[in-house]
Amino acid sequence: MEYACSIFRQIEDPGSFEYNTMIRGNVNNMNLEEALLLYVEMLERGIESDNFTYPFVFKACSLLGALKEGVQIHGHVFKAGLEGDTLVQNSLINMYGKCGEIKHAHALFEQMDERSVASWSAIIGSHASVEMWQECLMLLGDMSSEGRHRAEDSILVSALSACTHLGSPILGRCIHGILLRSISELNVVVKTSLLDMYVKCGCLEKGLCVFQNMAERNRFSYTVIIAELAIHGRGREALRVFSTSLEEDFNRMRFEHKIKPTVQHYGCMVDLMGRVGMLSEAYDLIKRMPIKPNDVVWRSLLSGLTRIKTEMAEKHLVQTPGFSLVEANRKVYKFVSQDKSKPQCETIYDMIHQMEWQLKFEGYTPDMSQVLLDVDEEEKRERLKYHSQKLAIVFALIRTSRDLLYEYQEILGCVVIVIRIPSSFP
Repeated sequence: MEYACSIFRQIEDPGSFEYNTMIRGNVNNMNLEEALLLYVEMLERGIESDNFTYPFVFKACSLLGALKEGVQIHGHVFKAGLEGDTLVQNSLINMYGKCGEIKHAHALFEQMDERSVASWSAIIGSHASVEMWQECLMLLGDMSSEGRHRAEDSILVSALSACTHLGSPILGRCIHGILLRSISELNVVVKTSLLDMYVKCGCLEKGLCVFQNMAERNRFSYTVIIAELAIHGRGREALRVFSTSLEEDFNRMRFEHKIKPTVQHYGCMVDLMGRVGMLSEAYDLIKRMPIKPNDVVWRSLLSGLTRIKTEMAEKHLVQTPGFSLVEANRKVYKFVSQDKSKPQCETIYDMIHQMEWQLKFEGYTPDMSQVLLDVDEEEKRERLKYHSQKLAIVFALIRTSRDLLYEYQEILGCVVIVIRIPSSFP
């Protein structure tokens, strides 16, 4: 618009066409005050307005809620002799309706000699804007009875909103049928309105069917279905849909906008997933990263884990302790943190103590940030020193000096390290 404005200002004697173009452009770009200032400038320069001027001027007034200015400009319509023009009348109905003056909007509609489908759309939309839902459906019935116009998608979206607020899935299904017969390809706005109607009228499965068949979805589509799944106690499904929405946004950035994601973008994704408890999905995303994750990415994942542990503590939830398994000579041994139940525990602890001194000598310092417990540093050091994995590995080393076979498993949500010692080993 800045470039268009600079060209416009270079025109020596702009006429109504040029002003109409600039007013329309500013309204479309939501520069509403600028659009009205251009209209005032047009009047001051004595340039005659026409039926293409007023629709966008009234649209600016409706979006701004500028009823006073809209009424004044309505007076200009009479002076210009355009009060009978259908385009101008439709825009006036819309302006009065959106500004809450539904009686004025209805009076204008009733006075019209010739109504177009846009006239019906304006009056039904006006009633929807002031939440007169029953009247919306009655007007739709009047239009159908008149039989001169086929309802367009904007009218049916307003009617679907009425069904949603009135809790009438039967009427909603009727309108769905009209949509399928009238419009070959439903756009995302219409489908989202259908989705909203079904789920808020208690037809969640039907709404899910609409959602799953949507070729294109916007943030409102996702918001509606996620909220309703959560309300119906289907939290896991809600989180899965949320994960899908994040993935779609991410892919849109990559493929539609041709933006190559950086490690910072991945870090943001991991952080968002972590904040809603989707740690498994966040970890899967990290594994699929085409670039090496940095410390920020891993910290984001760790923060999500810490957040969950904090919430568990606040709710007094008990987590099943982690454990490690080691198999030797076809016998499985189980270790938990600081386990002293095994017959060879003294030997195991002595060996860990020796290994710790050797590691210190080599300059190794344990990373205490990995111990996600609300205890002091000394306690964290002890927990880390006699972790179940260390106990299992040392036990295996005591049993054999050969190479060990490592295997990770997940049992009941706990990560388990399984160390297998071939049965031929002592």
